[in-house]
Amino acid sequence: MTTKTSGHRARLFTQISYFALIILLALWATLIESNSPFPTGLKLALWLAPLLFALPGVLRGQLYTFAWLQFINMIYFCHAVWFWMSDGWEMWLASLEMLLVLGNFSAAIIAIRQAKAAPN
Repeated sequence: MTTKTSGHRARLFTQISYFALIILLALWATLIESNSPFPTGLKLALWLAPLLFALPGVLRGQLYTFAWLQFINMIYFCHAVWFWMSDGWEMWLASLEMLLVLGNFSAAIIAIRQAKAAPN
């Protein structure tokens, strides 16, 4: 497998895990945690706004965006760790969230390293 192919796959996996995280958080805020005292729109705005700042760069596959997206991912990593300590279905959702965050982190780092290692 060439460096270009593995770098392309890493970019693709970064994008897939990014969108899967958005979908998971949107479902968690609207359908799964529907008995919350907070309005659904407010929950969605607070949970998704940090991720949506990176949307244009993620769609274009920009490595710079992949790099600083990892700082934003730390919010969701901490959120996953917090809910991982709970019981029942929230622990499983937090496990999925943590897998998506760690997958996004790993794929982004691989994509950046492959792009830096590739000859111009």
